[in-house]
Amino acid sequence: MRASLVLAITAAAVLIAPPALADASHSPKAQDVKITGSARTKGGLEARYRFQDPDGDTEGATRFRWLAGPTEDGPWIPLTGVLTRNTGIPLSYGGQYLRAEVTPVDETGTTGRPRLSPPVLVETAEGSPGTDWLHHARYGVSHHFLSNYLNRVAASPEEKWQDGESWDDLLKTFDVKAYADDMEKAGAGFAILTLGQNSGYMLAPNHAYERIAGLQPGERTPAGRDLPMEIADELAKRGIKLVLYIPANPPHSAHKQSGDYAITKAFGYTPGTDGVPSQDTMAKWQSVIREYSERYGTKLAGWWVDGVFPGLQPAYQDMTKPYNWSSLAAALKAGNPDRIITLNSGLGARNHQPTSVYDDYTPGESGNIGAMPSNGRWADAEQSTQWFDFTYLGANDPGWAGWGNKGMSKDTTSLVRWVKAATDRGAAIGLDTKVNRYGRLDPAQLAQLEEVRKVLHEGAPVPEPEGGLYNDTDFLIRYVGSWAGSGGRPGDLNGDVHFTRTDGDSAEFTFSGSGIEYITERNTDMGEVDVYLDGTLQETVDCYSATKQTQQVLFEADGLTAGPHTIRVVKKSGTYMLVDAFRVTG
Repeated sequence: MRASLVLAITAAAVLIAPPALADASHSPKAQDVKITGSARTKGGLEARYRFQDPDGDTEGATRFRWLAGPTEDGPWIPLTGVLTRNTGIPLSYGGQYLRAEVTPVDETGTTGRPRLSPPVLVETAEGSPGTDWLHHARYGVSHHFLSNYLNRVAASPEEKWQDGESWDDLLKTFDVKAYADDMEKAGAGFAILTLGQNSGYMLAPNHAYERIAGLQPGERTPAGRDLPMEIADELAKRGIKLVLYIPANPPHSAHKQSGDYAITKAFGYTPGTDGVPSQDTMAKWQSVIREYSERYGTKLAGWWVDGVFPGLQPAYQDMTKPYNWSSLAAALKAGNPDRIITLNSGLGARNHQPTSVYDDYTPGESGNIGAMPSNGRWADAEQSTQWFDFTYLGANDPGWAGWGNKGMSKDTTSLVRWVKAATDRGAAIGLDTKVNRYGRLDPAQLAQLEEVRKVLHEGAPVPEPEGGLYNDTDFLIRYVGSWAGSGGRPGDLNGDVHFTRTDGDSAEFTFSGSGIEYITERNTDMGEVDVYLDGTLQETVDCYSATKQTQQVLFEADGLTAGPHTIRVVKKSGTYMLVDAFRVTG
């Protein structure tokens, strides 16, 4: 992993000395301390123990530490900033032994003697086994089902949040079975559901949230149902996993009365904006996340964590403080050590790289389609992060893009072909759709998803673009070398080309058909191009011309046998080589 993401371990071994204790006869005890979970890189571990108190006091704020050693006999070194009952396991822990230290504290604050677990060896896993289900699912469907989206995206007056209707009343109208039926029709392998966002309205009750914000059940959290729990159970009957979406920080625009930011302020957060969180803010919000995580257990397969913007990340990177990347990951993995997470830093995450050492899949958020993994399934050199891309199907809105919106922003043929091409190369894809208050997906978007399902799950043929013309920007064209795109070019197909200046760079296109054409330009600064078909050199074509000539067919072949074929064009000479398009014929 990149050096900037490696967790620190203190440089010297330490002796583990107990703090000052109360009378031992009145002190609480941690008995039978042991470690459970997945002792492998990218897994998770939890300290288990029995709390006993001779005075019958209940447990208070028991403290935890994790220690690492090169052998099962130590020496033992505290892991800096890892102070939670459970912990995720980044790559840097591989091959080390870990121990958990539990210091029991009762409700009066009386502290008992620290107790250590037996050591466990962390195995270095090949890849990231926890993401296997995501990889095999290929694509899933997400929803921005949020209080401040509902009326804006409603397709009819009946879909709106009605005057005089409580949040609790609205959520009672969601038909979980009808929703799961639509998801099955869509062919989704997983659902990403917004648990809550910046307005402060949540889809499920949460005692920590209600206590910190001073809310009663039914005000901002439902009193009548736990919608994600019901959805998880119904989706599971169809083999569909549930992922929940939540911000890394408290809602920044959550009011009790219009404009008062009372809920935001209760968390000590910045009203109206994504500000840098304090340690107190992190502690409060992570207690909310932990409650959800523990409740849903193995029913919750993953988290998408939004709003981890670059300007906020230094607050989480400071491992000398108790709330950091490790504590956030521990809250997210509580109740299921194999749960996968990603921390989204916004549209800047388009490089498909992990934000932290705890990311299991990449935060590849985009408004467009077309992104492709360049090295197969894994996004990073360590092969620990599943390549993932997340985009929307809804019509573009000037203020909100297409997230959660009705209508369509993507051509169905292009969408199907992109999802097929990307997942064939190892990607996993999330497609955001509108879902209304009754649990029904937008009909036009569902129809698009059904076309994706037919190709990816039922073996239907991949649709071809009109006229068999594959523009230079097509997902199926693989560029090797230092290629770049150029737009605003009159005369070229769709006004754009790909170009390179480097001899030996190539473009490769795999197709099914009886014929193929290579379409490019001729000009004074172009030279020769070698053309290969199914690995055999067919011809060297000359792209030089005294005048510019666009959309020139410089190579064509026909009468090919049925089945897949691959054409590869390689720059041999000249200043530039261009690809404008390929045309499949027959």
